[in-house]
Amino acid sequence: MRFSILAIIVSFCVVASSPRCSATTLTFDNLASLTSMSTVSPYGGLNWTNWTSYTDSGMSSLNYDGYAKGVVSQPGALFSGGEISSSGNEITGTFSGAGGSTFTLNTVYLGAAYYDGEKLAVSGFNGVTPVFSTTVTLTTTGAQKFSFEEAGLTSVNMTPVPGTGTDTYGCGTFNCTQFTMDNLEINDPIPTSAPEPASLCLVGLAAGAWMLRKRLVRSRPA
Repeated sequence: MRFSILAIIVSFCVVASSPRCSATTLTFDNLASLTSMSTVSPYGGLNWTNWTSYTDSGMSSLNYDGYAKGVVSQPGALFSGGEISSSGNEITGTFSGAGGSTFTLNTVYLGAAYYDGEKLAVSGFNGVTPVFSTTVTLTTTGAQKFSFEEAGLTSVNMTPVPGTGTDTYGCGTFNCTQFTMDNLEINDPIPTSAPEPASLCLVGLAAGAWMLRKRLVRSRPA
């Protein structure tokens, strides 16, 4: 019986240190170039609206390096944005949990296709309730990694801010606010200030060892 306390604590440590739900990184590398993501939804557990897949080689004929530099893991990425011809309004790229499921938005690589310094409005929702809203600045020189760490989302909207940035490639004023996305990481648990299981295990083992030593001392003959 003297080892029962330590056995219980060790068992707890094994369970607590076992792998929890891990992050999913969507690289989009298995998609054919210029595929509308709405036709392959759900993809990666998400539904996609106003996104198109592309490969580095598939966009090279356009002679715009912003697309090529937006690819983080070869060969594929996504793009969205631009303007709706009938209204001139910016196109919003949206992804949402399949079947209304919630997800955590951890990190993502974003870049500008044409306008260096273009701003992108990013908003997350749980149903119709806003969860967060921020604006990031994109470059045509390479995709940047942005960390959001927002949980409990059912959808995320990404909308270009018109009139921002410099027209690096001489695209013009129509359909030039497109932006790129790659290596989207979702569903990685967000760290909290609560003690980690490993720390609790160390405390528990120390306490268990102390209690066992105390019992051994008491059991020694006088």
